[in-house]
Amino acid sequence: MVSLAVILPVVCHHTKFDESKYIGIIFFGYFCFRSWGENKPEAELAMFWNLCQPFLFSSVGASILFSKIETSIIGKGLGTIFIGLIVRWFGTFFCLVG
Repeated sequence: MVSLAVILPVVCHHTKFDESKYIGIIFFGYFCFRSWGENKPEAELAMFWNLCQPFLFSSVGASILFSKIETSIIGKGLGTIFIGLIVRWFGTFFCLVG
């Protein structure tokens, strides 16, 4: 599983189809769930996640090219984030209230 997770982005980059790695990540999670079911190796996954988490979030952050962002869409982007936070807040509130 680890080797597939490492090979997927490399293959996607070399085939010049970089966007497919995100779809592959979604299917990879589903494939792990179908393979392991409820018998997943939780301790090993937790250790692996703690090692990979900084690389994952730093690579996502590094892929943002601020020079390519048009200033006219900054307001729309912030508005979208704000609306998403409000919807998430209400959803969480109503789930916890019962």
